[in-house]
Amino acid sequence: MLKSGVDFPTISQWLGQASLDTTMRYSKADIEMKRQALTRRIDRCPRGIGQCGAAPSPDQVFDCYVAAVHAGDMETVRSLIATDVERSDFAGCSPAMDNASCLAHYLAVTVVEPKARLTLVRKIVEGDTLSVDVEVRSLLYTKVGVERIVGRDILQVREGLIRSFRFVPNFEDVPTAVFFGALGIGPRAASPAARP
Repeated sequence: MLKSGVDFPTISQWLGQASLDTTMRYSKADIEMKRQALTRRIDRCPRGIGQCGAAPSPDQVFDCYVAAVHAGDMETVRSLIATDVERSDFAGCSPAMDNASCLAHYLAVTVVEPKARLTLVRKIVEGDTLSVDVEVRSLLYTKVGVERIVGRDILQVREGLIRSFRFVPNFEDVPTAVFFGALGIGPRAASPAARP
């Protein structure tokens, strides 16, 4: 099934496995298969409103975003962001950046450049709002001694473009709390007096 282009979540559901990790553990994909799958997904990525006037669904836009992140394709990620997107609260954004540039910078620094791997745990679509529980693995996290973080991506997608994007960390998860604590965020953040 994998060689035919069926994705891991579909295979996992079809096999009745409780966890996507179980499916991935027993599935073998060579590098060429992975490259072909990413190319197919990115080639099918929606670009705003199509020629027939039909906009891609929020679900399709998010799937394209994940494929672009996995491929390291910032051009595609940028193409999915509306010019009037809601401002990101990412501290790395300068006041001179417009909203779309700020969100693109946030996504570049946090997932694209560190070659993050996103695993979708659960996806809920309600109208133009997507809430996606994700597990994210990246070299960025290993620098502070954790393998992965978990949280929820919350997006609003209208007319095939991302209008808002927030990642909400799950601080009940110890590795996530440790990682964000090292950044001075959340319940495990060092108090200002304790910081070097």
